[in-house]
Amino acid sequence: VVHVSGSVDPARDIEIITTELVLKDLDGVEARLDKAVRAAKSGDADLTAQAEDFLRLYNSLYQGLFEVYEGSGWEAQTDVRPLNDGKRIAAGKAWSAFTGDPEVVATLRELRSRRGELPGILVRQLDKAWLEAAEAPGTVPQLVAVRVEAESRQSSIQDSWTFCLERDTEGGCLSPLSANEIDEALVRDRDLDQRLRVWEASKEIGVALRPGLIELQGLRNELAREMGYQSFFDLQVADYGMSTQEMMEMLEGWIEDIRPLYVELHTWAKYALAQRYGAEVPDLIPAHWLGNRWGQSWPGLVEAVDLDALFVDRSPRWIVEQAESFYTSMGFPELPSTFWERSDLYPVPVGGERKKNSHASAWHIDLDQDVRSLMSVTPTSRWFTTAHHELGHIYYYLSYSRPEVPIVLRAGANRGFHEGIGEQIGLASLQTPYRRRWGSSPPGPPPIPSSGSSTRPSARPSYSSCGRRAPSPTSSTISTRRTCRPRSGTSAGGTTRSASRASRPPRRGRGSSATRPPRPTSTTTRPSTTTTPSPPC
Repeated sequence: VVHVSGSVDPARDIEIITTELVLKDLDGVEARLDKAVRAAKSGDADLTAQAEDFLRLYNSLYQGLFEVYEGSGWEAQTDVRPLNDGKRIAAGKAWSAFTGDPEVVATLRELRSRRGELPGILVRQLDKAWLEAAEAPGTVPQLVAVRVEAESRQSSIQDSWTFCLERDTEGGCLSPLSANEIDEALVRDRDLDQRLRVWEASKEIGVALRPGLIELQGLRNELAREMGYQSFFDLQVADYGMSTQEMMEMLEGWIEDIRPLYVELHTWAKYALAQRYGAEVPDLIPAHWLGNRWGQSWPGLVEAVDLDALFVDRSPRWIVEQAESFYTSMGFPELPSTFWERSDLYPVPVGGERKKNSHASAWHIDLDQDVRSLMSVTPTSRWFTTAHHELGHIYYYLSYSRPEVPIVLRAGANRGFHEGIGEQIGLASLQTPYRRRWGSSPPGPPPIPSSGSSTRPSARPSYSSCGRRAPSPTSSTISTRRTCRPRSGTSAGGTTRSASRASRPPRRGRGSSATRPPRPTSTTTRPSTTTTPSPPC
């Protein structure tokens, strides 16, 4: 028997087979959906009843298709190979065909046009369904299909990437690195040349991802405009119930609020790092000087505090179990047994046959009790806080998985709030009272000397934002000196963590940048700047 295409391609073939099976199932789905749409448009019931009937069926179909789609994504990210990539593409197309169905869009538009006559809980569901439709509008199905394929392709490049410290003349990898080894080197290594090599190795993936990111930027913007949004960014901001202008004004306000503190911390950090590396004090901090490859955090700045030492004798399993105990100590239930059976929590061998995504993430597979986490846990302080962070998402999911919360709203309030929960718990996980609870700190804090005690430790010198030594406030005085602003210039932003595939409620966690549109980058970090005249230094 000759293959219809004249060749065998596992990704293509499984996509065709899976798509045909899913589309067959969709015949029944569409029949039920058409019935709900007709009921929503009829005058046989009042508006509230129409909306309730439509959403009841929508939520039921949404949950079933979401489980298939999310399950295929889980397989594709935990075992990167063409077969699983084909399954993900097929499920993504089926998911998009449902959420962006033209009849669904028409019904949502009609019901939302009378939102003032509907209860708030129904309006919120209609708005969420509208945002889902805007990710994959059925009016341009071919464009949606191209986007689904492009996103899956980008994820596969990201998830199967081998970081490499040294290559041969033909580009082959002589010295492979894991993501964990990169992170460890940037925290521990004091050789600037070696740090630069490691940092550059972590960025090689950008060359492979860049063309796809540019393609996705165009595809996503075009799809968003199809539904009346100015851009994909405009669509994402809409999930917060805000306009792009409102969002940017809020963010810029926060930046202004923290600028004085950040400038002081930036100045202190560049002096401390220059001393550590025996280098000139820079104006901007070179990115490879920092202990995080994205500059998201600056671990290891205070060398006297080695939190990793607390975990040397602990196992990766203990790290996750301890994170679970943080939540159970507050009255939350233990994690479902399926969490431990189905999660992928530990590293795969570097250079091994199986490849998986190296970024931590939390998954709500069925929008009910099937919750999982994808991590590569080792016994370090970073993974200790990350495990607490990811389980914050997991317990958020579980808290929303109850009958009174409609299926389409179980992703949570918004992505920012979800991340805020995870970050808050991550910060709490290394606080001294909590560390005492599991035996990593002395039983009590050291005594605090009175203000008149001769044993009071002397304050270390601090520096103003222009690098001069500044007076330190005491318990009875507060410094009122103005912050010495940096000279005018341009700022370089960092990268964000959370980016999931566009056509579904995003997974939470410290996730991939593989499908994120490109943004300006810099090999240095600096505080945001202003053209406001600075006080003289």
